[in-house]
Amino acid sequence: MSSSSFYVAHHISTIEGGMVITNDFEIDQELKLVRANGWDRNLKERTKKKLRKKNKVFNDFEASYTFYDLGYNLRPTEITGFLGNLQLNKINQIAKTRENNYKYLSKYLIGKNDVNQIYTKHINLLSNFAMPIFFKSKKLREHYRKIFEKNKIEIRPLIAGHIEKQPFFKKYVKNKFSLKNTKKIDECSFYFGNYPQLTNAQKTNIVKCLKQIL
Repeated sequence: MSSSSFYVAHHISTIEGGMVITNDFEIDQELKLVRANGWDRNLKERTKKKLRKKNKVFNDFEASYTFYDLGYNLRPTEITGFLGNLQLNKINQIAKTRENNYKYLSKYLIGKNDVNQIYTKHINLLSNFAMPIFFKSKKLREHYRKIFEKNKIEIRPLIAGHIEKQPFFKKYVKNKFSLKNTKKIDECSFYFGNYPQLTNAQKTNIVKCLKQIL
């Protein structure tokens, strides 16, 4: 499976939602089931028959509110589909603009002593939605975080960061793991956004902050 998010500021946005791609029929059917409350309404006929036979569901009336698994209401709407299809026609342009932004901004981090250099030469097309900066210590991260925030540049922790710190993880997983690299990246990194509509004034403001990194 591969997944794509269509949240705001990502390469394609349908405001909310995303997409999973798979070439496995069973996974496809399970995803569609979970996507629609655990119902079988969007499944292939052969999968429906198999599920109904196994669970002794004998007609469409009973099946209409039979839940075969825990599920969510994550079905896309016509409106979100329309938005996504419009942007899909421009995806190459969107990806290229993001790549150009990355090349322009990342050069201001080359040779800086306070940051760890991120190796990207193996990536043919680096079209990111966010620019990560990995500092050499937590103290440095906090120092530069204040500079970015003072200049009104929105920054965030590196996505979920250290998963063991997350409340949901502590709730369900009791084991403790040694994740030294994860801990360091979580404590020493932040990112700021990269999107096609970045104005020259916004990029100049970002560069002003990047130039202050030693």
